[in-house]
Amino acid sequence: MDGITIRDAAAQDYPAIAALHLESDLLHHEHLPYIYERTSESHRSEAYIADQIDDENSVFLVAERAGRVVGFSYGYREEKGRLPFHRKRTYLVLDNVVVRQDFRGRGIGKALLEETVYRARSLAYDDILLNVNCFNAAA
Repeated sequence: MDGITIRDAAAQDYPAIAALHLESDLLHHEHLPYIYERTSESHRSEAYIADQIDDENSVFLVAERAGRVVGFSYGYREEKGRLPFHRKRTYLVLDNVVVRQDFRGRGIGKALLEETVYRARSLAYDDILLNVNCFNAAA
């Protein structure tokens, strides 16, 4: 993986994370316009991203190359098992994995996913949940 480092996201990564969110939002609009509006800006504030980064039960990672953030993954904690016959379990919802378009196909998404799985195990999550839209076959 050609000089890629996977590390915890930090507050100073916000501009790159916001740009990656926008890239992802536009891709979703392109393929699912009946669900996603076209946008020209990231709709996640710096405070919102900071809260995600600071959440001790979440996993927020970035992929960095030569000091530039080129991808990220974010997952958060959920609990299931409200009905009496369900076993209670805690799992990580892998909400987003985004790699800059010009860095795709280099194994960066896979590396983010592998590190996310490692972190989820270290946090003792029972499962990981990942949803992928049909248009995103490469994922």
